[in-house]
Amino acid sequence: MPEEPLQSDAEEQRLLAAWAATRNPGHAPREWPPLATLIERHERGKQRKAVRWWAAAGLAAAAGLAVIGILLRSGSTPAATDLLTKSAHTTAPREGFLAMRSKGRTMIRPAILTGSNREGGDPEMARVSALFAAAHYDWQEPLSARSFLAWRGGLREKHDSVSVIRERGEARWWRVRTETPAGVLRSVAVTLRTADLRPTDGSFDFRNEGMVEVSETPEPPPAQAAVSRDAAPAPPETPTEAPASAEDLLHVLAALDQIGADAGEPVDAALDSDRRHVIVQTSGLAPERQQAIEQALRGLPRVVVKTGGGGPSAAGGNIAPASPEKYANTIPPEFRRELESRFGGAAALEEATDAALDASSSALARAHAVAMLARDFPPDVVSLWNRKDQALLATLQQRHVAELARLEARIRVELAPLLGASTSAGAGAVTASAPWQTGAAELASAARDADSLLNRLLAGSYSQAAGQEMLANLDFTLRRLDAAIAAERNGSQ
Repeated sequence: MPEEPLQSDAEEQRLLAAWAATRNPGHAPREWPPLATLIERHERGKQRKAVRWWAAAGLAAAAGLAVIGILLRSGSTPAATDLLTKSAHTTAPREGFLAMRSKGRTMIRPAILTGSNREGGDPEMARVSALFAAAHYDWQEPLSARSFLAWRGGLREKHDSVSVIRERGEARWWRVRTETPAGVLRSVAVTLRTADLRPTDGSFDFRNEGMVEVSETPEPPPAQAAVSRDAAPAPPETPTEAPASAEDLLHVLAALDQIGADAGEPVDAALDSDRRHVIVQTSGLAPERQQAIEQALRGLPRVVVKTGGGGPSAAGGNIAPASPEKYANTIPPEFRRELESRFGGAAALEEATDAALDASSSALARAHAVAMLARDFPPDVVSLWNRKDQALLATLQQRHVAELARLEARIRVELAPLLGASTSAGAGAVTASAPWQTGAAELASAARDADSLLNRLLAGSYSQAAGQEMLANLDFTLRRLDAAIAAERNGSQ
């Protein structure tokens, strides 16, 4: 009988140990098990190890999905990286076919391309394949979280967003989108089913080439498999991404207000042109401040934070206008002596000037913030909201107006020597009952005119006659601002 080889070093060691035990005079000899039995034990051991490995993987996947479930119930939005990573680790390789839609055509191809099922010589399919290759995106398995992660990991600059798609009020899908300013592929969006994080469809926006949409499709008849055709049956209906709304923008502004970043800082929040996202554009912020803003917005859906834009977005922008550039201070000597005498000296004039101009700049930012609220949230839109969001908008508007009133009062106190005996507002009673949005433009205009006059009067270059004229108009300008503030207060009640 020919000798059968041992199955492993470990089996050899166990056989040697068994042989040694038979030679140990202190133990009774033990019968050797047949070699077939030893081989069977070895195979069962390998199976048990595999079961333990898959069980551990299953527990990890279940834990990940449990976390996603908790986030769904709490209303929070998980990060794009977390969703894609969990999907890549828990989703089995796809079988079946994909529907590829590009330039009005639908093409059917296997879900995963291998050497034996490559697509045929269709020119349109070849064009799409070349686009994916140029973008360094895996064409073998395009509808896959693993392929998405691999492409995303190679980007130098990217902006992620996650939105939820609901059906009958319940969250059924996550829509994960990554955009990049450079490269052939501008953005990728993949829909993940919340139950198991399986990708169900995706869209690929190629620069200068348009959109390629990919979705699961039932297996076609054998004669039609991997065939491109113009008149393909309509693919299964796929979920559509919920667009960004005015309420989403409101929640972003409220989050920025909580950290004091919604007025006076280079932060712009606005709906983008196709209303898919709320774009938050920042510029020139310190790293810790940038981090604080991103942290405040992390739990909100359909939000994209961009840095380094340097100005308002194409959607209109909420960044407050800067105060007019201060003139080279060449106040006429005679007029300067008059100002110094009213304040009690040059040092006192300089101190009051700095305080008044700082307060005026902040007041201008607050007035601009109110004007942007009025622009983005007109009465006819707000009337359709729930009471909670209506109250949130009213709170934001009232905070801005209250701070604006405080700043205007500070200006009056600092410039009291220039206002004579009238150091308090004198707007009188306001009886207007129009919504506060109606008066927001006048508020912004009054704040802008006041800021301009103060900068020219206190830090400008002008003649003696011009200085006297501005001094005469100062009280009227501040009274106009006070009246606009009072109208805003009355309209929000």
